[in-house]
Amino acid sequence: MKRFGELTVLVVENEDDHAIIVTTQLARLGFGATRRARSLAEGIEAAADVDVVLLDLSLPDSTGVDSVEAFTARLPEIPVVVLTASRDETLSEAVVRAGAQDFLVKGDLTPSELDRSLRFARERHFNYRRILELTRELESANERLARLAGTDGLTGLFNRRHFEEVMAAEWRRCGRLGLPLSLLLLDLDDFKSVNDVQGHPVGDEALVAVAEILRANSRREVDHAARLGGDEFALVLSGGDEARARSMAERVLTGVRGIRRPCRVTASVGVATAHPGRATAYPTLIREADRALYAAKRRGRDAWQSSD
Repeated sequence: MKRFGELTVLVVENEDDHAIIVTTQLARLGFGATRRARSLAEGIEAAADVDVVLLDLSLPDSTGVDSVEAFTARLPEIPVVVLTASRDETLSEAVVRAGAQDFLVKGDLTPSELDRSLRFARERHFNYRRILELTRELESANERLARLAGTDGLTGLFNRRHFEEVMAAEWRRCGRLGLPLSLLLLDLDDFKSVNDVQGHPVGDEALVAVAEILRANSRREVDHAARLGGDEFALVLSGGDEARARSMAERVLTGVRGIRRPCRVTASVGVATAHPGRATAYPTLIREADRALYAAKRRGRDAWQSSD
């Protein structure tokens, strides 16, 4: 942050007499360069690299609170101190609400008051902007933490905890909108042998490859892929009916069969669909998909099975 003697002050004042008085006082107070603008438009144009603005409220192209709002909307990073002939307290409150840092009355203006106002305005505005910046950084960090808390560390898919939250939310949404909700549960076949024979690094690569298949087939915003743990995965199809769910099961199985590196794997998939108005809860849908999954295993694996 600059020292106050280095600050550039922009005086937006249409009347020459008042402008001369203010700029003279600024020079005596030891502020840095001073600029002059005669209208709001000219002031906005000239304020790009100044440190603080003294803004009159009676300009040829703008008056009153509108001037403050227009200036702070265009240049929110620059602190504004209002300079006016009015002693109206209601007006002073209004301009501060509009974004000004202070309110100075021309007839009462003294060098010490001008000095104090500009210094404090700059400091308050700097602190305010810093707080906003830190708040945004904190919000961004919290969002990242929330994503990490709901994300599987290996595959980048949702984890089991977030899967449960998604199922609950989509169940409510589909019920409210009268849409079907489908769930695919996927389990890799004989995956323990991959880890035992080829090692866990190979197994992890295979899990990541399967996750990519699910991610590639869940590009709609209302499709959600998750790793439930180990070699178990889920795919939530919000608004997806039986036909879409079965078609998705075929595509997923085909994709998994196509994995060649780091090793070949197959999967079994259980499919279940809930329809609007169904008087159950989403855990029932999960149980139905799970039963269908084990039915696919009993059929010989590398297959999908519907709960119907």
